[in-house]
Parts: sequence; C-alpha cells; structure tokens
Amino acid sequence: MGEMSAWQYWLIAGGALIAAELFIGSPMFVLLILGVAALMASIAAWFSAPIWAQLLVATLTCIAGYVVAVRLKKREPVGATIPLDSGGRVELIKVLSNLRAEVNYRGAVWTADSDRPGLDWNGPLYVKEVRGTSLVVTSEKPN
Repeated sequence: MGEMSAWQYWLIAGGALIAAELFIGSPMFVLLILGVAALMASIAAWFSAPIWAQLLVATLTCIAGYVVAVRLKKREPVGATIPLDSGGRVELIKVLSNLRAEVNYRGAVWTADSDRPGLDWNGPLYVKEVRGTSLVVTSEKPN
C-alpha cells in the first residue's frame, strides 16, 4: 500500500469535518466551511502545490466561507418566526412560585412563566410564546 499523499490527508480531513457538520450542526456552519477548505486544499495538493500554497488555499476558502455565512445570517429576519405553539393548551402540574409553574404540554413537562403577575394558575392556560426552554403562558387564548 505505500505512503499517503498530502491530498489524501486533506481529503480525509475535509470529509470528516463535513460529516461532523452533518451530525453536529455547528452555528454558522463552521465545520462545513473548514471541511470545504480542506477539500480545496486537497485539490491544490493534487496539483502538486507546495504546502504554503495548500494552506493559502485553505485560508482563503475559510475567509470566503465565513463572509458568505455572515451574509446569509444577516438575511435571516429577526423575530419573524411564526409562533407555532401560540395558543396551545397546557395542563398545570404544580405551581413553583407566583410567576412560575410546571406544566404538561404536548406530552412533555415544561417550566412555564406567567405573562403577568397575578395569573390564575388554576384556570385554563395557553401558550403565549416559547422562550428558550420555557413557555410563557397566559389565561387568555392568543389569536
């Protein structure tokens, strides 16, 4: 079998990074950018480019990938997500404090925060919004 060439090392690294991106899903596709950069360096190595040229190709590809990722991220509308859970009915499990309780929603236990002080936890409760891993609930059904 013989010794592996530089382009083969770059190819393996690129494939591993892209596969890791598929399984992990990094923010702004960092692993994908690095994987594509390694694949581009693999092409440079295949054409017998010196190591400094391979690293330059990888670096320039990373910079270009980062610029593209930032531009795509800026296009994302902030706060324009549709509140799919808004209006969903929740069942009270137990009151933790005046402003917080544990509720059952879609078969899972959630921490729920009141949308205002003095919420009647014993009445019907509806999801107003999802805030991280908590629900904000209200007694009036949202539209």
